[in-house]
Amino acid sequence: MAPAWLELSEVAQFLEDTAQSIAGTNWDDEDAVDALEASADDRYEVVLADDQALDDAVRRKFVTSREAFSPV
Repeated sequence: MAPAWLELSEVAQFLEDTAQSIAGTNWDDEDAVDALEASADDRYEVVLADDQALDDAVRRKFVTSREAFSPV
């Protein structure tokens, strides 16, 4: 499920920003890779502090868009 669909706009932006950072990282530079990993870990903790926040978002969406969760 897409973070934006779950109304987790900060998580969606984090994923977009991280994807851009990954694309621009020199994977031969261990310091750059370590810095990217540390930065991504730190920001992830800010935008999605725990699994409960994600669980809550899915539950809210279930209440408002039950049809999206119907069996195929």
